[in-house]
Amino acid sequence: MKKLTYLFLALIIVACGSDDSSNDGNSIVGNWQLNQINEGNGLEPFNEFFVWELYSDGTGLYRYREDGTPPEVTFDIIWEVTPENVLRLSADGGQDWEEEEILNQTSSELWTYSLDWEEELRYLKIP
Repeated sequence: MKKLTYLFLALIIVACGSDDSSNDGNSIVGNWQLNQINEGNGLEPFNEFFVWELYSDGTGLYRYREDGTPPEVTFDIIWEVTPENVLRLSADGGQDWEEEEILNQTSSELWTYSLDWEEELRYLKIP
């Protein structure tokens, strides 16, 4: 009986601890700033300003400033997370989609792999 109690407690701890990395589509809602990029030579800092603002209704904003200063380029977007854990984003109403496979997600980090550009991207959640 003692072993069964410990097994039950271990299962509860594992279930609660894995909650932070799950992705049900709603956990990705928020503002994600591109922080690092790997174009094949290892992770490097991304020094430009690039943010996805993802709202819970599947809409959002794409914000970009080439050197981090104004003027800022902003596009309205739509987005979704597929059952295959791919983040799809479109700035033209769904005619063309950018697709990023979600590799890992926590409450403060999002790691993706761009299926279009074949590069790893690391985002930080910002307020």
